[in-house]
Amino acid sequence: MPSLQPAQRPPSRPAIQPPSTPPARAPLAPRAPVKPSEQPPAKSSAELVKDQFRARFRRQLLLIAIMFPAVLVAKLDSRDTSSPSEIAGLAVFFVGFVLTLINWRCPQCNRYLYRRIYPSACPRCGVTFHD
Repeated sequence: MPSLQPAQRPPSRPAIQPPSTPPARAPLAPRAPVKPSEQPPAKSSAELVKDQFRARFRRQLLLIAIMFPAVLVAKLDSRDTSSPSEIAGLAVFFVGFVLTLINWRCPQCNRYLYRRIYPSACPRCGVTFHD
């Protein structure tokens, strides 16, 4: 019969010590007082209207640049009554038309600017958009 030996223990591990505390930091130098930044003078309402009109005009040009090819694709592929490209072109045109109705408005009175390409003033309130 084999002899039984007592169970051997694994070698003992060193005790886990808590991490050492970080070294003390040197006190920070006092900060210089923060001066309020000088802001440019506020724009007049006429300048704000002109800036908003420029932004709306750029968006309108982008809409036209997207809608024009969509109409061409829909028109060129009109042999079939409901081809996928015609449906997609008409959908893009419809979305562009709705966005035009939302975008192409006077920044001052929010009235539609009609079919004018680059109006110099609003036909309703008379505010000027550019010099």
